[in-house]
Amino acid sequence: MRIIKYFFLTIVVSVSIVWLSNYPGNVEIHWQEYLIQTNLVGLIFVFLIFTFSIILLLTFFRKIREFPYFFNINRKEKNLKLGNNSLDEMAINLVTNDSDNLDKNSRKVKRFLGNELFSTFMLFFSSLLKNNIDEAEKYLKILERIPKADYIAKRSRVLLSLRDNDTDNSQNILEEYCQKYPQDEWFSEKLASIYVIKKNWEKASKTLEKIKFSQSTKIKNMRANIKILAGSNAPDAFKISNLSVNVVIETIKFYIDNSNLRKAANIVEKNWKNFFCFEIVEKFIEYKRKNENDSLKRFKLISKTLKNSFKDSNESKLALAFAAYRASIWGEAQKIIDLIPRKEWDIRVLKLYEKLSNENSKITLTNLPSDLKNQPLWICEACNMSSEKWEFICKNCGSIDSFNWPKSKLIKNKKKDTDYVKALLKNSFSHFPKMK
Repeated sequence: MRIIKYFFLTIVVSVSIVWLSNYPGNVEIHWQEYLIQTNLVGLIFVFLIFTFSIILLLTFFRKIREFPYFFNINRKEKNLKLGNNSLDEMAINLVTNDSDNLDKNSRKVKRFLGNELFSTFMLFFSSLLKNNIDEAEKYLKILERIPKADYIAKRSRVLLSLRDNDTDNSQNILEEYCQKYPQDEWFSEKLASIYVIKKNWEKASKTLEKIKFSQSTKIKNMRANIKILAGSNAPDAFKISNLSVNVVIETIKFYIDNSNLRKAANIVEKNWKNFFCFEIVEKFIEYKRKNENDSLKRFKLISKTLKNSFKDSNESKLALAFAAYRASIWGEAQKIIDLIPRKEWDIRVLKLYEKLSNENSKITLTNLPSDLKNQPLWICEACNMSSEKWEFICKNCGSIDSFNWPKSKLIKNKKKDTDYVKALLKNSFSHFPKMK
């Protein structure tokens, strides 16, 4: 159909052109004293030139009129590209802790994208990284004037106050914000942490009680540990969270104090695989131990649980070997230790073997490992400091409830937080002076 239409159109145009060529005719135009004579073809030609000139002129004026519009579009596209490049650079600056370039790129984002909230916050943050409190205060005041930045400005105010080591001012600010945002976990956690630093366990406990429905493991662990430090019964804290080694150990001690060994053994049984922490079994065996019969009874109560987890961790073998040693079952203890491959021995295994040798002359230590490992230590996730014992407050960085047991399956898939930027956002107490 389309071919037929084009065919007829071609015929009509061709016939018209041929006819005009054969019969051009004459056209006379009288215009005052002038006489213009031409034919029809010439008239059409003049008309086309006139029309083309008008169109060209209109196009020229339209281009001039629209020049500022297209100039702005091109400039915005260029700024958008430069702004995106600056955002990419900022991501690299954050990872590498490059505060100087972070500052420069934050200014570029503000200039190219016109973004005031994000760029001002990043300028504030880069000032914190450089420990330039005065500059950070300047950007914080700008941030506080941005309506959408009200909440983030309040959090930044707390960060600045903490970074300035002004705990009293931080406490006053946080108490005000906790009243305004009673269910806010971040403000409540920071206020509770200040009370912990001041060893005001009662206030810390009450502060976290307001967010008791929080699903955060960190909040639950803090609540449970603070409850114990405030003098509450360990089982009450255990109901809040059983994901803290300290809470588990204190609960075991509580039941032993109440002459309920089976209940204490049940706590070990249900929580051992979460931690694989030798201290749990050590406390169960040693706490208020009366005699060898008492040790034997305790050994029997937990032996099945530990044997069932032999394949999961060498900590189970070491813990049961220690329990057998305290129950004076020397041969059983040696047999269990020998299940640990020599290449995986650490100093604790060697010391226990030496104790067995001292108790029984038939037990001799042969084929001592050449590359004996150090014993595992508690690690602070904020500053990476090591400690032989669990600590609620890190002596190095002042962070709260930040120590993890490296053998625990709860942290096997968890990254160590050694990045300063992330650590500052997550734990604002890392700047506090060392605890005495």
